[in-house]
Order: sequence, then C-alpha cells, then structure tokens
Amino acid sequence: MCGLLTALILFCFGPFHVYSSRCSVGRFGDDCGFTCHCANRGCDPDTGQCDVAGCQTGWKGPCCYVASSDLAYHRAVNQSSVNSNHQWDANEAVNGYPGQDSYSHTYPNAWREAWWMVDLGQAHRINTINIVFKHQHKFIVSGYYLYVSLSSPVRQPYKGPPNGSHLCYHDDTTTPDGLPSYRQSRQCSVTGRYVIVYNNRSSSLVNSPSHYSPEDAVVELCDVQVFNCSSTTFGPNCNKACHCLKNDCNPVTGTCYVPECLRGWSGDSCSTRDCTAGFFGPDCTTECHCKTGGCNIVNGSCYTRGCQDGWRGDVT
Repeated sequence: MCGLLTALILFCFGPFHVYSSRCSVGRFGDDCGFTCHCANRGCDPDTGQCDVAGCQTGWKGPCCYVASSDLAYHRAVNQSSVNSNHQWDANEAVNGYPGQDSYSHTYPNAWREAWWMVDLGQAHRINTINIVFKHQHKFIVSGYYLYVSLSSPVRQPYKGPPNGSHLCYHDDTTTPDGLPSYRQSRQCSVTGRYVIVYNNRSSSLVNSPSHYSPEDAVVELCDVQVFNCSSTTFGPNCNKACHCLKNDCNPVTGTCYVPECLRGWSGDSCSTRDCTAGFFGPDCTTECHCKTGGCNIVNGSCYTRGCQDGWRGDVT
C-alpha cells in the first residue's frame, strides 16, 4: 500500500483521518499534504494508490510520490538497532511510502544514542534533504541531528558521527509546543555519500527540554529523500543556472567557487546576462546591427525597428 512516505528528509505522519471528501484529486495523506503523480486519474486519498497504475514522467514509487531525481530511493540503509522480529527496518524510510504503516524505528531499550543512515552509493553534490517524521511522535525526534559524510559510514559500536562528517542541521525548535514540523526540508551544500539522522538522550542532558522523550534515544522515520545539483545548477530545486568560467558553483547559493564568469554573464553566481551593447547570443559573440536602441541579448531582435545601412532582417 502507498500510505507510507524525501537529498528532501520526511518523518512519518500519524493515522489517516482525511477521506476523499477532504482531499482534492491527486492529493493524499493525513492532511492531504502529499501529491501522487499518477499517469492517469488520481489516487486513493488515504493510501496514495493510483486509480490506474503508472506514474507521470519524472516520478516513481508505489504512490508515484518519489521524484526520479531522489538519490535515496531503495538505496542501502542501516540503523543502530531493530526489534527482535525485524519490524520497522531501516529500509522502510526509503521505500516510497509516506504513511504511518511503513516507517523505520530503532529499538527503544534505554539506548542513549540512536542513528539511521543511507548510503547513496557514491559521492554527490548534495543540495536538499527532505524528511518526514511520524506525525504523532514528533517528541521522539526533537533535538535530532542531520549529518552528511563523504567517506566514512557509521560504525558499531557508535562513537559519534564519522570523522569528517558535516553537520547540516540540529533541531532546536522554538515553536510554542517545542516540537519540530513532521515534514522537514533542509538545504545542505556539501559533497557526500552517507546521510545520517542521529538522536541523543544522554544522561548528561540534565536540562533537556520537557518535550524530549524521557529516556530512550530513538530515530523514527517515514521517508527520507536526497537531491543533488549538477555542477552548473543551484537553488532549492536545482532549477537555476550558474555560468562560471570554471563550470562549478555552490549548489545552494550559486556562488562560483572561482569568481570569474563566462563571457556575457555577471554576478556572484554568473547568472545575470551582461552582453556588451550590440552583441547577443549564448556567449555574446554575435553582433547585431540595429539602427538605434540596441538589441535583445538573447535573440538579437532590435528594440527599435530598423537596421544600419547595408543590413536587413529580423536579427541584424
């Protein structure tokens, strides 16, 4: 079934209370907060199951909920503990189900530390990590840490995050109830292979917030998604282009690592067109011969109709 839940992390939501009259076509889940991208018709508002099998281009998974660019889907995973009958295994967080019936859950046995990890298979320029927690158990993951490691997975027994790991986020929520949102989307501009969700209920935390789970450290996840950017794109959805001379920019801000732009581009991210007057095209190397007013830097069309003597055409 598809009632389960993203490099975004998503934590599980609670029991479904919303029925077909409450969700518009193509939406499902406890608060109708999830979209199924079915190729034909809509989906079940509770489970996300497509009315007709098959996903739209660019989407995958049992609910057509997972973007094809998600790096974590069905990747190798591990966690600090499981219960004796292997319920709530680590792979439940990367199976494409965003609901309460499929979630990973470390075993609560007075452990002071708990973790979950996905191996992306190779290093990526990570940009965004989406997580869904279990909606009614947000207190369990309060104070969680999100790490990315390039070369070292978590080892047992756990001795803290791997050497060289990068802390992307630490929850210190200050909402009135002190609880994090059950849906999290965290930008993390770092090259890495392993994404780690870690929680700590050490006895040394004598001043822990009251909403922390009292004794056991637990990591409980409905869904984790990880997204990356190519070397020439940036932004939350990697939908902005940088035009750096050295062809590499920060995946979050777009700032060129080597501060020099390709010809015709300017700005920190080299994303502003800046052709010399009278030139246009991808590299601003094509000359236009407009009589007055110059030309469009993309297509070369004259701003004021009319060409210089000896020239003609829409693009001159």
